[in-house]
Amino acid sequence: MPEMFAAEVVDKVTIPQGGGTVDLQILQPDPWSGTETQIGSLREKILYYVNFVLDGLLVDAYPQAAGLNWRIVIICRSGMPDGRTSRALETLAANLPHYGGQLVVTG
Repeated sequence: MPEMFAAEVVDKVTIPQGGGTVDLQILQPDPWSGTETQIGSLREKILYYVNFVLDGLLVDAYPQAAGLNWRIVIICRSGMPDGRTSRALETLAANLPHYGGQLVVTG
């Protein structure tokens, strides 16, 4: 089971036709371990996504995203995060609105 997320890779970006919210997706195909290694790696990846937006790299790569709201969506393919990971994600989610984004976890 991989413990590390590829921190400096944006897994997938979806932009709705005609406006809406840009989704920067993190794909998690494996079960959650709740280890500090995995949580730290996920935290780094989320911070990379935030910087990707704030540094203008999102709009550079996807000009149609200019002026749209954005959110980071964690797509869990093997179940929702364990309790320890969920608490870490709640802390990160609480801070994202300060940067203009949201964090969503979905199964």
